Amino acid sequence: MCCEMPEVYYCDLVKARKLHVCYECHGTILVNEIYHKHHGVWDGSGCTYKVCADCEKLRTDIDKDVSDADEHTAFGCLCDSVFESRDIDYMRRFLETKEKRQAVIPPWMQEHFDDEFNKEDNEEDETTDDSTIEA
Repeated sequence: MCCEMPEVYYCDLVKARKLHVCYECHGTILVNEIYHKHHGVWDGSGCTYKVCADCEKLRTDIDKDVSDADEHTAFGCLCDSVFESRDIDYMRRFLETKEKRQAVIPPWMQEHFDDEFNKEDNEEDETTDDSTIEA
């Protein structure tokens, strides 16, 4: 996922004084919860993105092996990065975050997760069957 670098950027950890909506999972950031408030200037326009701690941690984990900053997950693209990764744990974490924060989970997300989970489960069954035959 290509991430355009801002001309100016900073991030604050903020304690919510009212309810907010996470820019990534679209779930609720509760009053008194600490969240990340990203500020920056992209193409001459200022933007602010409020991101819950769960989504911030997930983005960090997804981007940890990316050496080029231009390839980090852009704001608003965490869902794309999660599902394009085909990583069951990332998908599970994202869906659990949406559920925890009372965000709508579109049917396609659950279906995609179920498909990947079943595919992984079937691959494990095939490995088990092969080792049983060889014995």
